[in-house]
Amino acid sequence: MKRPNTVFCFCDIEAAFGIGNSDDRSNEVYLDRHTGNTLFFLPLGDSDDVPDDLDDTSRYVAIPDTRPLGLGSQLAIDFASEIAPELLDQVRYAFHKRGGFRRLKDLLYQSDLLDAWHKYAGEKEHSVIVKWCADNDIRYTTPSSPAN
Repeated sequence: MKRPNTVFCFCDIEAAFGIGNSDDRSNEVYLDRHTGNTLFFLPLGDSDDVPDDLDDTSRYVAIPDTRPLGLGSQLAIDFASEIAPELLDQVRYAFHKRGGFRRLKDLLYQSDLLDAWHKYAGEKEHSVIVKWCADNDIRYTTPSSPAN
């Protein structure tokens, strides 16, 4: 079956990734290929009504957990390896318990590398989302480009 030719705004896809992967990752977010809408199912707060056909993967695509995509602690380790190898052991240690990203940001703030981290993480996240869109046949547009 041919999928609809819906084009999403890339900023909406990025926002969906952010909401789907925030805090305890209990939020579920889906893109609706028929309407171009984003559906949010949040344990705390307003949620969309669950459609009867949510299991139709030709219509709905779930926003994935970003950790298996390399955007969890591995991203921080990659950053330290590339940008601040002298901090690599401390970055690894930061993730031995819950709250690793808070400890990472404290460490990077003290080392005056927090801005570099945000730039690095943003670029990597963007690249991963672009690849995920391609892998899932999701077309999008950005303010400065035609649909991909």
